[in-house]
Amino acid sequence: KTKDGWLNLAMTPLPALAEVIDNEWLRTLVNYDDGHRLRDEIYAMLRDAFVGKTTAEWIALCDTHGVWAGPVYDFPALAVDPHIIEEKYFVPQPQRVGGSAQTVRIPIKMSGTPPTIRRGAPGLGEHSEEILSELGFGADAISALVDSGAIGTIEKGTS
Repeated sequence: KTKDGWLNLAMTPLPALAEVIDNEWLRTLVNYDDGHRLRDEIYAMLRDAFVGKTTAEWIALCDTHGVWAGPVYDFPALAVDPHIIEEKYFVPQPQRVGGSAQTVRIPIKMSGTPPTIRRGAPGLGEHSEEILSELGFGADAISALVDSGAIGTIEKGTS
C-alpha cells in the first residue's frame, strides 16, 4: 500500500529493493533462496514500507534502481492508462446478442498471423446440447437433462 494507492513489484533482487526503500537487512539477502526461505519475514517488513510516498514516487525510485514495479489499477484507471491505449489492449468482441462488448485483446502479437477474436463468449448454456452430443449423449437423454433442470440451454433457460 502506498500513500495514494497500491504498488506491485515483480521479480526483484532483494538488494535492489533494499536500495529503493533504504533497508540494511534486505541488502544482506543475497543468496538465491533468501526470498523463498524468508518470504514471511520479508512480506511482514514490506507491508508498511511504502505508505510514506505516492505510487508515482515509488515507481520513479524503482525505475532508478532497476526494480520492476507498477501501479495496481482498478478498471477505470486501467482503461485510461497511456500504455494500454497505445497498445490497443481493448478491442470489440462479438456477442451473440447486442453486437459487441469491449474486452482485453489477445495478449500476444504476431506479425505473420495476428491472433483475432472471431467469436464472442457463449451465452450460459448455449452449447450444452452440442457438447453433450459430442460426448455421446442421445437426443432423449439430453432432453431429459434439460427438462429436469440439470443443464440449461439458451432456448430453455439456464441453470
